Amino acid sequence: TTTAARGGTTTDPGGKTDSPDPAVQLSTKPRVIVVDSDQHCGSTLGLITPEGVQVDNANWFKPGDPLLHLWNEHQGYVDYVESIVQKWRKKGATAHYINLGDLTDGDHHNTHQIINRDQGTHIAAARNVLHDGFMRLDFDTVHFIMGTPAHVGAGGALEKSIASDLCHKYPVVRCPWNGLSVWPELTAQFGNYRFHVEHHGRTGQVQHTEKSYAALYAYDIHGSFVNDERTPPAVAVRAHKHRMVDSGPDLRGITRVVQTGCWQYSSEWVRSKAIKTQPHFGG
Repeated sequence: TTTAARGGTTTDPGGKTDSPDPAVQLSTKPRVIVVDSDQHCGSTLGLITPEGVQVDNANWFKPGDPLLHLWNEHQGYVDYVESIVQKWRKKGATAHYINLGDLTDGDHHNTHQIINRDQGTHIAAARNVLHDGFMRLDFDTVHFIMGTPAHVGAGGALEKSIASDLCHKYPVVRCPWNGLSVWPELTAQFGNYRFHVEHHGRTGQVQHTEKSYAALYAYDIHGSFVNDERTPPAVAVRAHKHRMVDSGPDLRGITRVVQTGCWQYSSEWVRSKAIKTQPHFGG
């Protein structure tokens, strides 16, 4: 069971009972936290099941070899996560899935690299990916974090549609402050560790700045929380940049930043920006 506290009673490890940034207490048991993001379903470069997705007039969009390879990579990752979850469940652990946004690609920036402009196609593709992917792992809780409006619609409309549909079958947790199935951000307490999770992150775009910038970004997040009189998270999880980056532990207690990968090949727009790094597949 997920419970949320706001105002006078929080799970703030700093001991403040009037924290303006309360945390959601997900579990006091050992836990497995699975974070995945940037599937960009609906893109001709993003994640899709081998069956494809139906479009207008009884036609179907079927994935070619590159997208079939991407799906196989994704399923290999899901199988790996499943083995971890099963191992820890034997020790009494709970398992929690967080989708960190950009689940769909959407009709954006006048791109031609989408299946079509029908937003329902993007929703259907994403729903199929979740059903045949991570949702088969029987998580204790499922959280959806809002992605980029250009990809998921104003106010996260596409992701809200998907998450609301999944509420009927899976343990999707609604945000207690807006009543919706998609969260703008999430502060969660896992035992003694405070996590802050949201979609948009920052990273260096070339090899020699990627790791060093992560350390600067971690310090920036930590300082922002301190200046706002909020308890800094032990771990901040971010997405958006399609690169796996870890700022690493800091003996001073500075927030550790972990950034997730993606499930989309580099788009024409990305290549036009001369970004030389390749996307990292995975979560």
